[in-house]
Amino acid sequence: MTFSSIIGHERPISILKRAISHDALAHAYLFSGEQGIGKAMTAHALAAALNCAAPGPEGGCGVCPSCRKTAARSHPDVHVLVSDGAEIKIDQVRAAQSDLSLRPFEGKRKVLIVDNSETLNEASSNAFLKTLEEPPGESLIILVTSMPQSLLITIRSRCQEVKFHPLPRKILAEALRRLRSL
Repeated sequence: MTFSSIIGHERPISILKRAISHDALAHAYLFSGEQGIGKAMTAHALAAALNCAAPGPEGGCGVCPSCRKTAARSHPDVHVLVSDGAEIKIDQVRAAQSDLSLRPFEGKRKVLIVDNSETLNEASSNAFLKTLEEPPGESLIILVTSMPQSLLITIRSRCQEVKFHPLPRKILAEALRRLRSL
């Protein structure tokens, strides 16, 4: 998956590409915006770009083993944390923290994507806060949410927020026409 495979969201993608090119990535990002508009897809494209064997201007190459594993959600250095039932539990956070504390196995960086991070319960939020305060050296944390206001203010303050906005109708219509022609 590359940044070019994402429709729209030029501003968030340009922010991330610029941070990568200047080696100035934050240790944690908060991707916020409406449900289903491409935040998680962008998080996976960022993870691919960071661990790609031959990154280019569009991030990951999309064809190397690292990019293919990231796209298949099987890369050993890209961990995705999703709710176990209605919420993300403290045991899941602890397992993710343990994984982040290890050196990258195959790629250049460990990446933790917390999808629907608004489902962190109180205990898991407090445990997660510790990781945000003292992030492991070779790691990147990406919280993905459609409800950033439901996260603890202390969590939000330790992340660089990247806002995603709905696509204009014109861009969406063109994307749907392209999909139909495939």
